[in-house]
Amino acid sequence: MKIDFLRDTKDSLQNTINFNFPIESHTTAHAIFTEQLSLSYDQEITWLESLNPLFKTMKTGGLADDKAWSRVLVYTKALMDDNKTVRSLSLDKDYGAMIWGSFRTAELLNEYMRLRWIQHPQVSSILALTSLQREGEALHEAIATMKEKEATITSHGTKINRLTTDFSALKTNNPTLR
Repeated sequence: MKIDFLRDTKDSLQNTINFNFPIESHTTAHAIFTEQLSLSYDQEITWLESLNPLFKTMKTGGLADDKAWSRVLVYTKALMDDNKTVRSLSLDKDYGAMIWGSFRTAELLNEYMRLRWIQHPQVSSILALTSLQREGEALHEAIATMKEKEATITSHGTKINRLTTDFSALKTNNPTLR
């Protein structure tokens, strides 16, 4: 996966931290922001690396490419909604609240990382719904096939009854036939 853009962004942000919070005069702030940046970067990379295995899981479950990517999109939106929920717990829009929201988001994403992203309950529910939907589609197809078979059987039954009637009439009209 091409991550040069993320690496460049991380480096640029680190340079900003180094400039605004020099380690010599702002040791604690520099350490906190640098650690948070590193953690965020690692989380982004592992999240991006989780997308393809999720897609493959959906494909293995029988989904077509477009539906599999659609489920990956549902997963991504759910993750972003989780992030938004965690970040927006504070109504204050000051720097402290923003930093606190960032820490809480990192904590949430650590939970995803610990469960290897696609094993997180949020993702498991998406996988379960996908499985149910796929089974529902298969059941719908099976019922449609059964209706076709039922129509064919009914048609054959009608033809058999007609042949039986014709054969009885033939025997009645030709007593020498047995």
